[in-house]
Amino acid sequence: PEPQRPPAAPHAAPEAAPASLQLRLNTWAEKSTLVGSLRVFEERRRRVFEERFNANETYWRALREILDDSLAENSKLLTILELQVAAEKEHAGALLSLPARVRMMETVSNEKKAEVIV
Repeated sequence: PEPQRPPAAPHAAPEAAPASLQLRLNTWAEKSTLVGSLRVFEERRRRVFEERFNANETYWRALREILDDSLAENSKLLTILELQVAAEKEHAGALLSLPARVRMMETVSNEKKAEVIV
């Protein structure tokens, strides 16, 4: 039977991991190899995400240009509609005043006829 250990205090330092779980970075060559592998991985990852980011950026720029163009076009159309409404109002006002003008012209015409007859 193995002797039992006393329970560790809650604030005690953690025990070291077994040797089989520890990373073996004892030599400079091992560290260098690991760092080189990490750099290659990071370079590949950056390349993949850069392509995706650039495609995404191109999409958003194109969308922004479309929205800017449509905003300018809508502004022009709004101006055209405002001017058309103003022209229609003037035309309607002229048509509404037409009967009064016709009556006035008839009165003048009748007065000239009366002058001619007299």
